[in-house]
Amino acid sequence: MSRRGAADLLQSHRAWLRVGVVLAALLVGLLAAALAWEWEARKASAQLAVQTQREADALQARTLGGRAMGAVLIAGQLDVTVQEAARAREVLRGLASERLREVLETLARGVEADGAFVVNDEGRVVGQWDNGVRSLLGQDLRQQPYVQMARERVENIYAAVSASGAERFILLAAPIYAEQGNHGEVRGVLVLRLLMGQIDRALAVSADEALLLSPQGVVYSASRADWLFALTPAGQRQERLQTLAKSGQYGRLFEGGREVPELGFLAQGERVWVDGRPMLRGQAPVQWNDVDGDWQVLLLRSAGLPWPAMLAADVLGAALTALLLAALWRAAAHELARRGVVEEQAATAARMAEQAEWQTRVAALGASLQLTRDVPTLAQRFFDGLATLMPVHQATLYAGGTPLRLLAEYGASGAPQSIEMGSGLVGACARDRTPLWLDTPPEGFWRVRTGLAEGSAQALVLLPVLRSDTLVAVLELASLQQALLAQRATLEALLPVLALNLEAALNQTPHATDLQSPQGGPDAAQAHRARGR
Repeated sequence: MSRRGAADLLQSHRAWLRVGVVLAALLVGLLAAALAWEWEARKASAQLAVQTQREADALQARTLGGRAMGAVLIAGQLDVTVQEAARAREVLRGLASERLREVLETLARGVEADGAFVVNDEGRVVGQWDNGVRSLLGQDLRQQPYVQMARERVENIYAAVSASGAERFILLAAPIYAEQGNHGEVRGVLVLRLLMGQIDRALAVSADEALLLSPQGVVYSASRADWLFALTPAGQRQERLQTLAKSGQYGRLFEGGREVPELGFLAQGERVWVDGRPMLRGQAPVQWNDVDGDWQVLLLRSAGLPWPAMLAADVLGAALTALLLAALWRAAAHELARRGVVEEQAATAARMAEQAEWQTRVAALGASLQLTRDVPTLAQRFFDGLATLMPVHQATLYAGGTPLRLLAEYGASGAPQSIEMGSGLVGACARDRTPLWLDTPPEGFWRVRTGLAEGSAQALVLLPVLRSDTLVAVLELASLQQALLAQRATLEALLPVLALNLEAALNQTPHATDLQSPQGGPDAAQAHRARGR
């Protein structure tokens, strides 16, 4: 077809081409809107997740980590009246009861609590203060999980419902110790009761809809009254209701065949439908030290747009994403390259700083040895400084002579006071004047104990400490880590410094003349005295 024929064809179909362009533009626009809305929806979900976690943290801070629990903990540790009540075998009467009531009332009113009571060592309530007419005196609560956990020194929160179902409250339980300031023996449990009104109000303003879910899947607090005490969907519904009824935690709410609704959106993902409305769902745990597990805060926020508008927004996002991908990719590649250069420079600087710090520590150790002429102090400084440079867990230092005599120990006790020349690894090192670097020490040769671990040595190093070919001492090092064997250069650099200062210290030690050299003659200290003379 000629150029003119093609032009005529295009001219004759111009209307259809315009329609095609419009349709293509609409299609691209719809696709771009869809991706844009998807992006916004995910961002909104992430923001809701952050807000939900913030609300869960705030709820935990107001309860388990709040002022009320702090007051209960302090009273259980320091209040003499509460501690005396916990030691009582029977319900308090007379003056003792009045004194305890005053303390509990002051404690409860100070944190806006509705009541407080003391459980003794046998699990019975021996004293209480209550803002209403409820009486727990004499009741046996030893099987209650919040009492059992508090007796195990774990402060906890237990949610419950009154027998009538009219009141919801949480119990803050903490141990009562036998003596003031002594965290040894637990003699009872102090419990504070808070009504759920404060928590309900805080959750109600946190999002469009909010719920507090128990570990058993019961809605314990909700911004909508018809959701209260509903359940999460789960199998074996009848058995589940029977278990909840037997627990007594929820009063009589699950007895007598009461119709209990299930909320399907509680078991769904981040995007749910509630009463025909699309909503975003956030969920975060609240750790109340409940024996059944964590509680959950759920927030619901309207998705904002109906489905037609959502579809338009989704489509717009796709186009914007396509346009930005190339630019973002180039920007990311450039940023990665830049960060690679920066990280390499930082790594080089870190290596140089580490090397400089190592040299400073070695020099400081050498300087500290030069200022010491007392053998025990010198050895201790050497061991302490060595432990900052490498993983040394136990060590010994033996003076050269026949026999070798123990000068100092580090991280251990009970080392032999003397070792014959050539006997064992230490004697062999002294006799041959050759370092020994062992990555598999003999079985049972060293049993290393530290504050955090105990076990057989994984690395053993024995080094002759020489001064002008004279054996000054033998240094023995043990570690739970084989990284000690990689410190050969450091140890070889420190040995001459140790030899010089140890020889000087031995020359000033009154009993140095008792040590014998490996050949039966004068030891290292005597030999250098002789050279000094």
